[in-house]
Amino acid sequence: RCSVEANLDDIQHELPGGFRAGDVVISRIDRTEGPNNVQVGDRGIVLGVSPVDRDKHVHCQFPNFAIVSLVVTALHLESTHYRIGDTVVSRKSFARGATKVHVGDKGIVIDVKGMAGKRISCKFSKCPSADVAVSDVKREEAYESLSNPMRVLPSQDWGITGDQLDSLGHRVANQFTGNSENPNVYEVVREVIQPLCLARHTSYSVLLNPGGLSCDTFVSHAWSESYLQFVADVKEDCTDFKTRVFWVCFAAVPQTWPRGHLKMFLGMNPHHSPFSKAIDNCGRFLVVRNANKNLYWRLWCVAELAFASSANKTVQVVGRMPPSTTTSGADLLAGAVCSDEEDTSILVQVVGSAPLDLAALITKVVVAPPGSIVDLGACR
Repeated sequence: RCSVEANLDDIQHELPGGFRAGDVVISRIDRTEGPNNVQVGDRGIVLGVSPVDRDKHVHCQFPNFAIVSLVVTALHLESTHYRIGDTVVSRKSFARGATKVHVGDKGIVIDVKGMAGKRISCKFSKCPSADVAVSDVKREEAYESLSNPMRVLPSQDWGITGDQLDSLGHRVANQFTGNSENPNVYEVVREVIQPLCLARHTSYSVLLNPGGLSCDTFVSHAWSESYLQFVADVKEDCTDFKTRVFWVCFAAVPQTWPRGHLKMFLGMNPHHSPFSKAIDNCGRFLVVRNANKNLYWRLWCVAELAFASSANKTVQVVGRMPPSTTTSGADLLAGAVCSDEEDTSILVQVVGSAPLDLAALITKVVVAPPGSIVDLGACR
């Protein structure tokens, strides 16, 4: 287990989202305040950190909005806007004197001044300086880089400690007040995790533990639950909660990557996915039920249970089910879906080939008292 841990306060002192003052950005949202407005697609300039909610917002200037504070997830860097130090990939082959640059060669931007946004100067391994059109290169995004820790660390090392989950809970309790004082995991991912991870394009777990942490316990749960209740349920049943290392999907998987890149990264074979590999390498499998939604309407939760049973894992159950939910594993198995249709079609085949009575196992997990161990023997 690697003990390297990042200081979240140091990470926050960076300009949120990895932006820099002077960056040209495109708005993803509409915003109107009196006579001022910004619309989807408007080009603006980053002015600096917002004095309000400075870990998630930046001050920007748009043509019809002189100064506006926007959350970083509402902005994206203009694709043709380059900065010194950016890594680029050549889209074409060309020669500069006796040196050649080939398609796919990587370089570094060394100058952008005086080029009116049309051309930049780059340094390639065999070409110390090349003036190129911005259309001839492509910026390598952090999630594409082979040096991104997500592509270096094995999936079983995308762990987060109980103490770190607890610290996130304190942040959530302080940040969400009023009508949103008890947010679910979807809200926590959108409002807290994504802004913090946007600059480095890692998962939250790897952001905190860049050297990786080998997981002890795989956690299967539904995002519709209260985050604070989720932590309380896990904590109640773990005497070593603070030091135990958990694999939890919302923290382990990068939440800022474009969907297409994330699907390619996770792979199209669920049996070889990070989820399955993490389950194989974890000694414990913990099901966290919640009072908002039966987690087995989610096909991924069904698949995780199938992976755990195939790997002969001990299934431990915490949390309580919704007061009026079906206990029929057969009904849940028949109705479970994913938000992505392609995932649904793939996972239906996976759960259909499970080497046990999965419907009976789901029923056992649904009706089991909190804190109990589910016997898989009768389901085989």
